[in-house]
Amino acid sequence: MQKRTKRVEGMERRSVASAIIEAYLWTTFEKSVYASKRLFHRYVDAIRIIGEVPYRIPELKFIHYIDLTSENGMDTYVINGGKESGLKLLYLHGGAYINQPIFPHWELLFHMAGKLSAKVFLPIYPKVPFHTCEEAYDKLIALYKTLLSDTDPKNIVIMGDSAGGGLSLGLAMKLNELSLPQPRDIIMLSPWLDVSMTNPIIPAYDKLDPMLGIYGLKELGQMWAGELGVCNSMASPIYGDVRGLGRLTLFVGTHEILLPDAQRFFVRAQAHDVPLNYFEWPKMNHVFPLFPIPERKQAIELMLRILREPV
Repeated sequence: MQKRTKRVEGMERRSVASAIIEAYLWTTFEKSVYASKRLFHRYVDAIRIIGEVPYRIPELKFIHYIDLTSENGMDTYVINGGKESGLKLLYLHGGAYINQPIFPHWELLFHMAGKLSAKVFLPIYPKVPFHTCEEAYDKLIALYKTLLSDTDPKNIVIMGDSAGGGLSLGLAMKLNELSLPQPRDIIMLSPWLDVSMTNPIIPAYDKLDPMLGIYGLKELGQMWAGELGVCNSMASPIYGDVRGLGRLTLFVGTHEILLPDAQRFFVRAQAHDVPLNYFEWPKMNHVFPLFPIPERKQAIELMLRILREPV
């Protein structure tokens, strides 16, 4: 049964591990890159100079078999979860539409593949500063059609974190526009729902977020949107039609600048009477289910419980 909750039960007091992780994040370079105009443009210019480099997976302990395929010119890694249940999980990774998958993504996907006996698809979709969202959507729609060719849509899940969480919702909306079958679930972890970054509440949360900054995200959002504009639902799915989608689930922490737009989306879903599993986690930082903390375990258990519920 669908739930509408603004906060997951339990974990009102954060773990020591999560507090340590957050303190560490404040010491890294990431926040500075997104918050500083000078550092941000230096970072993007460096990427432009280097050019598009083919993605290579990090050194991993290969618990599951990994294959590499290509669909419409887009590399896609496929994790075979062992004994197959028939479920296919299309995972759209985060990274502000500019960065490639990192080790924590692979850890999460190995875990989900094993627990669900699912095949997991990780596409290396086109990114800024070389591409816009339109190019990414073209390739992701082609991949989704390939999944549909031999899979009941009730056995397909679209899931993503951060930018990939927003892209997951936007893709589901685009599939609806194209009259393609919806996946059974759309799961969003700290989704970036509005790349315009114009929500007036966001600056208050900028002081709490150890990872993201308004300036850099706003610039990247404009690059990602391209000629469509930042208020187009392909770039900012918060402006799209929430009706007629697969089952929606959203996880977000209260120490991240994407929280205000997640709350807006919750209100919007309620206004349209659209069921939404909404979990707002106290004192958690951006994409907390990717970090080695007790709250991650509880969040993943909730995801697994939702994915095991009958449609």
